[in-house]
Amino acid sequence: MLPSAGGPGWRVVEFFAGIGGLACAWPEAEIRAAIDINQKAASVYRRNLKHRFLVREIESLVDDEIEQWNANFWWLSPPCQPF
Repeated sequence: MLPSAGGPGWRVVEFFAGIGGLACAWPEAEIRAAIDINQKAASVYRRNLKHRFLVREIESLVDDEIEQWNANFWWLSPPCQPF
């Protein structure tokens, strides 16, 4: 059973984390990992938040690694780089 909406108990993996919009907007969530490829975003995130931040492409993640985070909510913000 999942926790109530907005309440404690949410274990989150934040893909395309940027500077931490989700973590700032949802302080009750337990951010298990934040992932982005942008070094400058990582610098800002780490300066403001204490969660684990990985600078890497999500394609490089392996199943075992993701399972270790034991997340019950995956957040994928669309990348903001122009393609």
